[in-house]
Amino acid sequence: MQLNGAETTQSGTPRGHILLIGGAPGGRRSQLTRPEASLALLATVPSAALLGGDLPVDTVQLADPAEPQALLGYLRTAAAAAGPLLVALVGALTADRRQRELHLALARSRPDNARYTGMPWSWLATELGQRPPGSTTVLADLIADKDAWNALALDGGAALTSGVPVWGQISPPKTAAEGVAAPYTRSLVDLLRRSTGRSTLADLHQLAVSTARLPDRAVVLSSAYTPFAAAAPAAPPAPVFPQAVLRGPALDGPLFAGGMPQQRRTTEELLAASVAACQAGELERAGRLAREAEELAARGSGAHSAPAVTAREARAHLAHLGGAPAAAAELWLTAAEDRLGFQGPDDAEVRAAVDNAHACWARVTDRRTAAQLGPGLLALRRTVPGAGGRGLLAAERRLHQIQQGL
Repeated sequence: MQLNGAETTQSGTPRGHILLIGGAPGGRRSQLTRPEASLALLATVPSAALLGGDLPVDTVQLADPAEPQALLGYLRTAAAAAGPLLVALVGALTADRRQRELHLALARSRPDNARYTGMPWSWLATELGQRPPGSTTVLADLIADKDAWNALALDGGAALTSGVPVWGQISPPKTAAEGVAAPYTRSLVDLLRRSTGRSTLADLHQLAVSTARLPDRAVVLSSAYTPFAAAAPAAPPAPVFPQAVLRGPALDGPLFAGGMPQQRRTTEELLAASVAACQAGELERAGRLAREAEELAARGSGAHSAPAVTAREARAHLAHLGGAPAAAAELWLTAAEDRLGFQGPDDAEVRAAVDNAHACWARVTDRRTAAQLGPGLLALRRTVPGAGGRGLLAAERRLHQIQQGL
């Protein structure tokens, strides 16, 4: 196995790198969390599905590491990979009781020694933060102990996604850890195996959250990470699929059965059918189903209701996948505006809608169209400015540049 992630093939093609880490305290005999099953399941997924491309890959799996410094060495090797990188972390999350810094618990970790025996979460940002944007994905499927859960209560998922391109979930303390792979990992792996390659890992993450039976209080990690310049933030985060209510039976059969049209009864069923069509690569059909879902919700609950907005967000995501960033940005803008009518600016769904509107707007290359959408985006950013106000600053800067260029 090649362990030098910076190596390339003889033809000069960069090699990808996959680093799978399972961390749990207490030694194998007394572990409450057993990450081996989740690691083994992830290892069965073709590397092309995990990395989004068919290229040579180095894979390293660490099932029960005990030494943080040795783990840091593997992390640095992975960060040096010239090609795409996936880092998956499964197991237990703990925190240093003195500084409240979050750590991946390792074999010798205890509540009183996490600072010295766990892997600090900050290492991920330090080691991976210099990689090219879009080249890195971190997956996390963890159970927090009491100390980590208390630390998360202060900042929520932002404590883990700040500076790190991470997707996944954190379950609350005492979540039952079965001898099989965790629900989120099982759902994500199933989606990866069935994916046609059109959806990104970030897209599939949202579907995994919707279909996995996560604990009620689970913290969902949907990264809004993009490297920002220290003085002048520029690019917004990449769009993600809305955490919509995509449950209910998928309508996978033909539109007509026995000579009579099948009746679609609910918005949820239409959205489930839209997701199935998207996963099959049928974007046009998926878009029609999502539009039908929005129209049905508007007739039943109103054009600005939560069900109608959820369907509109699905349409926005499909427009993004179809290479129509202006249409996606406009749909996200109206969805965010409507959400602000019945949700607060600090609500996670509102923040996600504004972030996605910003991300799609940033991909609009026609200056006149971008200028037309800009004031609406800027108005949203003044209400939802993003972490540290960086989203607002990025929007102001880009709109100014666009207007100067007209």
